[in-house]
Amino acid sequence: MMSLGISSPILAEDIPNTSSKQSTELKIPVRQPISRKQLAMKFLMAMLGVGASSVIIYVGLSVYNRFIYGSTNTVTKKTEDDELKTPNNMKDALSIFLKKTKNR
Repeated sequence: MMSLGISSPILAEDIPNTSSKQSTELKIPVRQPISRKQLAMKFLMAMLGVGASSVIIYVGLSVYNRFIYGSTNTVTKKTEDDELKTPNNMKDALSIFLKKTKNR
């Protein structure tokens, strides 16, 4: 435990200089506060971007489902016999697997 404390770097805070010459040179620029109108406009622009991207994604997925995914997929009713059927050989196992994965 003691070796960990010795090998770790020592962190110290900057000590402010007392000379007036160096304090004038080291001034850090401060950002001006944003007005409420500008803040509201930035928020509205962000919300418009979220809304526009949501609409684009919705339309894109609707088109995909209607034309690409919907045309090849047919709905078949499943019976309890098909769900609980245990295959007797490899051919039955493959046919059951293909039937279950074909409609996905």
